[in-house]
Amino acid sequence: MEKLKQNLTSIIGLLAIVSGIGGAFYAWGIFEGRISKLEQQEYTITQTVDLEPVNVRINTLSEKTNDINNNLSQEIAENHNLQITTSAEALTHINDIKSNLELLRAENELFSSRLDEFWLKQSNPLLGN
Repeated sequence: MEKLKQNLTSIIGLLAIVSGIGGAFYAWGIFEGRISKLEQQEYTITQTVDLEPVNVRINTLSEKTNDINNNLSQEIAENHNLQITTSAEALTHINDIKSNLELLRAENELFSSRLDEFWLKQSNPLLGN
């Protein structure tokens, strides 16, 4: 009797394993059938998306960036013109300084020669003071 129980338990266990494996293959087959059916089906999208708010926002941002670019271009042009004017004024000032420097050098040479002449007269004992 014990042996019969053990055999029946083994048979029931074997049937459970076989039916479990068979159930898994059955489920796999159904799953594959559904996927195949979905792959063969054509889809059409009927939902539309309203992009008008996005387009309005893009246009607004484009206008703002164009305004900023225009303002920056004007400021750059004004700064460039100011820099050119300032450079021209600085160049004029430098030229004035150069001419004044040349004049001072000439005066310095004149005074130096007069001083040399003065010392020569002072050191000459024949001229008398």
